[in-house]
Amino acid sequence: MLNFLSSFCVGRRMQDVAAHIQWYETYEGLDAANKAYVRQWKINKRREQEQMYKMARQEAKAKIEGLKSRQEMIKAKREVEREREKTTLNDWKVSETP
Repeated sequence: MLNFLSSFCVGRRMQDVAAHIQWYETYEGLDAANKAYVRQWKINKRREQEQMYKMARQEAKAKIEGLKSRQEMIKAKREVEREREKTTLNDWKVSETP
């Protein structure tokens, strides 16, 4: 391979061509490692975003459930007040009639 590349690099010493080949192999290794790192970073970032969206959905769902339970509590209180008013009114009617 060194002889093949030296035919393209006329006027270069074999040592220079060998040094360039070694540099390029190192560069390719670092480039591949960098691409793998970036790929893994993107995967991790996507997972983090999915977890954030999931947590946000759970919080929204909890808020909705909280509002529903609060509305149910308010309805229950109103029903209790209505029943109390009805019993008070019935007691008053009974006490007013001779």
